[in-house]
Amino acid sequence: MPTAPTMRGPEQLRGLLAAGGVLAPGCFDAFSAHLVQSTGFSAAYISGLAVEATQFASPDIGLITRPEMVAHASRIVEAIDIPVICDADTGFGDGLQIHKMVGQFQRAGVAAIHIEDQASPKGCPTYAPAKVLPLQDARARVRTALQARTDPNFVIIARTDADSVSFDEVVLRSNEYLAEGADLALAPLIYLDGEPLSKQGPAKQFEWLSRLAKEVTGPLAGFAIPAGYRADDMFEAGYAMVIEATTPFRVAATALLHALEEFSKTGSLQRFLATQPLDPRVVGYELARSLGMEADRRAQLSFPARLS
Repeated sequence: MPTAPTMRGPEQLRGLLAAGGVLAPGCFDAFSAHLVQSTGFSAAYISGLAVEATQFASPDIGLITRPEMVAHASRIVEAIDIPVICDADTGFGDGLQIHKMVGQFQRAGVAAIHIEDQASPKGCPTYAPAKVLPLQDARARVRTALQARTDPNFVIIARTDADSVSFDEVVLRSNEYLAEGADLALAPLIYLDGEPLSKQGPAKQFEWLSRLAKEVTGPLAGFAIPAGYRADDMFEAGYAMVIEATTPFRVAATALLHALEEFSKTGSLQRFLATQPLDPRVVGYELARSLGMEADRRAQLSFPARLS
């Protein structure tokens, strides 16, 4: 059960950014966010892909609506007391919808959102290169989100998926959005010259990510860390924030899939548990304790008996 934070989420996140690099693992519900906090992270990130998969069993194609995402984010914010960064896709509509979206995420207690420059209907760049808006339209989307902000501490991150065009376009757009007033630029850099960057190997990936950080003239956030590198390497390269967006979800999904396959084949989970034993922290009393059972019990005992 979360304790009352000394500062609100946006103020907490501003402080973390001022102090150094922010590392935010992805979560997809209140319990996964609880695990992010309990393992010592200072911020959590709500992955749109993971939420759409876990809540709707659908791919990341923008099926989740603004009210659904805001409500889901609100439950996550209530469950933890570290700042929450939320994927806001393309803003869930036109200018009026973006205004409403920013206000609702602020009231939900979210510390930051990122809004992307994909054309609608959006797609997931993990599956195929994205189609992006013309630059002026994309700048207007960022500008609208900034104008809708009523809390100056609320962090607005401008994401570009222009790696579908070119590396130079990613740099250009990141700098344009920062010039517009975005607090950070976010550039996943999944593709390079039409090919997945992952094909180039970790050292080359990190070289390109480092080059991007040098050429973007303001705070930059990145997705994922190349194999063999650490978050500190990304911070040293110039990143203000690193988001490991979907790997936690994929790890959880992998464990569940393998366990269910074993159960389906054998009618038992004993062999699976022999090689993948349950962590004591997620079983019985330890799980209940970590979720705040003692605090709940004290609150219940302090409540006066029902009057007859």
